[in-house]
Amino acid sequence: MTNWGWRIPFLFGIVVGGVGIYLRFGIEETPVFKSLQDKGEVGRAPILEALSNYRREILITMGTTWAGSATFYIVFVYMPTYLSRETNIPFSTALNINTAAMILLMVASPFMGALSDRIGRKQVLTAGCIVIAILTYPLFLVLLEGKVAYVLGAQAIFAIALAMLFAPLGATLVELFPTRVRLSAMSLGYNIGFSLFGGTAPLVATYLIKETGSNLAPSIYLVFSAVVSMIVFLKMRETYRDALK
Repeated sequence: MTNWGWRIPFLFGIVVGGVGIYLRFGIEETPVFKSLQDKGEVGRAPILEALSNYRREILITMGTTWAGSATFYIVFVYMPTYLSRETNIPFSTALNINTAAMILLMVASPFMGALSDRIGRKQVLTAGCIVIAILTYPLFLVLLEGKVAYVLGAQAIFAIALAMLFAPLGATLVELFPTRVRLSAMSLGYNIGFSLFGGTAPLVATYLIKETGSNLAPSIYLVFSAVVSMIVFLKMRETYRDALK
C-alpha cells in the first residue's frame, strides 16, 4: 500500500472522468436553458454576473454547506484517526466501521431526497441540523467508550443526519439561482464553502483538542456549525414547489 497501492484509487478516477465527459457532452441541456439559448439570453460571463448580482445567495450557499461539510470530514475523514488515538479501537477496525457508516449514508440519501420532495427542503435540512446540534456531544461521549458496537451506532446516527443534509441540498441550491447564472453561482458558493468549512475541519478538531485539552472539543465545533447552517436554512424561502426559471 505504501509503495504503490495508494495509486489504485486515483486510477479509478479515470472512470469518474469518463462519466464526467459523458455528462458534459452526452446529455441534452434542460428545456429552461434551451429557452434562454433561443432567446439569446445566455450570459456571456455568468461568473461575473453571479458575483455582481447574487453575492447574497452565494454567501447563503456557503452557509448551507457548513454543517454537512464539517460533520462529514470529522466523522468520515478524521474519525478513524481520532478513535485510534483516543480509544483502544485499532485503526483498521475504525476504517471498517467508517465504511459501513458511509454505505448507510449512500443507502439513506435517496430516501431523504424523496422525503424533501414531499414535505419540503427546509424541513429535512433543518431536521438534519437539529440531530447534529443535539446529539453530537452525547455521541462523542459514546464514541470515547471505545466499544465497536457503540461506535458503529454513533456513526450510523451521523450517517442518517448527513443524508438529511446532503440529499436535499443539491436541489435546494439549484432552486436558489436562476438558470442564467446557476452553475457558476452554485459552484462558487458550494465549493468555497465545502473547502473552507469541510477541508479545514480535521485541522480545527486537532487544534481544539490541543488547545482545550479535551477530546470532546470537536463535538462543540460540530454543534456550532449545525446551529449556523440551521439559521441559514430557517431564513431561506421554501422552493421545492417552485418551477425553475
